Amino acid sequence: MKRLAIVVGHNSVKQGAVRKDTGETEFVWNSDLAKMIEEEAQDYPELEIKTFFRLPGLGYTREIRRVYEETDRWGANATVELHFNSSASRNATGTETLTSGTPASMALAIAVNQEMVAALGLKDRGVKTRSASDRGGASLMSGRAPAALIEPFFGSSEEGLKATDSSQEKRALAEAIVRGVASSMGAMPRTDAQMIESRTLRRTKSQRQKIMGAIASAAATVGLSGDATALEAIGLAEQISAALPYLKWIAPIALIGILYALRIDADAIEEARWDDHENGLR
Repeated sequence: MKRLAIVVGHNSVKQGAVRKDTGETEFVWNSDLAKMIEEEAQDYPELEIKTFFRLPGLGYTREIRRVYEETDRWGANATVELHFNSSASRNATGTETLTSGTPASMALAIAVNQEMVAALGLKDRGVKTRSASDRGGASLMSGRAPAALIEPFFGSSEEGLKATDSSQEKRALAEAIVRGVASSMGAMPRTDAQMIESRTLRRTKSQRQKIMGAIASAAATVGLSGDATALEAIGLAEQISAALPYLKWIAPIALIGILYALRIDADAIEEARWDDHENGLR
């Protein structure tokens, strides 16, 4: 299980930039986005997501340090902090993601940025490395886990607002963030195939049951109990001793039968495995 901590940018008092169309702040808009991200993560059984909020009144440095101490205590394998951009220039637009520059942080940022660009269709402003003293740098370096800080769009840009002004577009952004995180962390999504037992597994179970049945029958023929509980209770050694006079002629026949069954079993499972491969059940 991989753990992703979502940190909502800014706080309930200092709420960050404002969307020109709805008046929503970064804090409000991204608090809702965080809920959507958690919902979308339900399709990824190997990915656990929890949302964290920055507390006001601590001062910026303590505020950042505190929330990332929380993500560390939770055991986050990665963190993504949610923001959106703003600029005095109406021409400023696009999607960008900030990274600390470590290999894991870079891989996370690249994967998430690519998915967001594909989902929103905005200009790709790229992945940008920040030092501790740069804007957003503290968020990228305060926790132990690899971190990324996202700026999917400009709340001051008509183009950015148009790409994110519906619930469907916001949902698509949430899906994109989860996909990017999952791909960088190796957490695969649940598929329809996983809801149905694969043919290989069913065949393996079936063939194993048949072979065990054959072994139990052979054992019964020479006086051994086929019941595992009885074998433990009576003692396997005593049963074998009692059956020794018969083993000289029955053992080779039973052995040949078991080997033949195993060969059939292996062929059947291999055939089923190839079927699963062709159907994407692997």
